Amino acid sequence: MKKVLAVCLSIVMSFICCSGVFSADTENPSNTLKEMGILKGYPDGSLHLEDTITRAEATALLVRLDNLEFNSSSAFKDMHGHWAEKEVSMAYAAGLVEGTGEETFSPDAKVTVQEFVKMVVTLLGYKDIAESRGGYPVGYLSHANMLGVFHGLKFITTDEINRGDATAILTNCLDIPIMQQSSISFDDKVEYIIADGKYGREYVTLRTRFEEKQD
Repeated sequence: MKKVLAVCLSIVMSFICCSGVFSADTENPSNTLKEMGILKGYPDGSLHLEDTITRAEATALLVRLDNLEFNSSSAFKDMHGHWAEKEVSMAYAAGLVEGTGEETFSPDAKVTVQEFVKMVVTLLGYKDIAESRGGYPVGYLSHANMLGVFHGLKFITTDEINRGDATAILTNCLDIPIMQQSSISFDDKVEYIIADGKYGREYVTLRTRFEEKQD
């Protein structure tokens, strides 16, 4: 089983590595998120896009993009007094992130590509599909690739991801139709739909949902 998963992961990584390279000379996707108020700079105004993103920073990006609003106390001892305590608490309550231990989140730990992709796929609502396709990391990487999350980017998925590439991934995700709950059947089975605007379905993306909450 482990050998099969290793082969699958190798294939997924090959797809990602052959999908093109984002160039800093082209339109910078970080500008989009900065204008939306999602990507915030440091006190000196710099974005430090070349720096590896931390778990706290990655979580804050997701919370700002989804405009989460949860009144929840921190479940992690190492988040008490941290600048991202509120954001991590909200993301954890929404099921977007997990801890690194029962009472720890490790906010300043660096994030790998595959770890960030798991967060993003969950934000888009495709967690159950990713789990059914092999779970973490294979299922999340393969489904993210199918959705177009890696468009114009090149990654070694086990490498740490910098702030610039993380924002490029999120920019790619802005117009991907999300998967959302449609109903609960008589046997308590949750049913989902892809909000792609087809066959009378509502068209919902991270961008449309963000803009709606801004009004």
